[in-house]
Amino acid sequence: MVFEAVTSSDQWQRACVRAIARQVNPISMNEAHDGAITTRHYVCGSVSHPGTGHHVVIVEHAGDTETYCDCEGSQHGRACQHVAACLINLGKLAPR
Repeated sequence: MVFEAVTSSDQWQRACVRAIARQVNPISMNEAHDGAITTRHYVCGSVSHPGTGHHVVIVEHAGDTETYCDCEGSQHGRACQHVAACLINLGKLAPR
């Protein structure tokens, strides 16, 4: 599992816009706390493959947020709409 740090880059802004436009709605699966580390798991429906979902993990620690998604875009190092939807849901990302 490769995690990517979240920044306010243009790439994340574009992912945010895609998530909103395509109405990607994350479903919270669970949340775990281990000291100062919070790990959240979500499932987001796939836009390109209806009826399937993508697994998203968001880890917060020491003021940093790291993310993982099993979608093709994220696996190629791109900010994806699934993670963006989860971050929007958490109030950690918003369109400019």
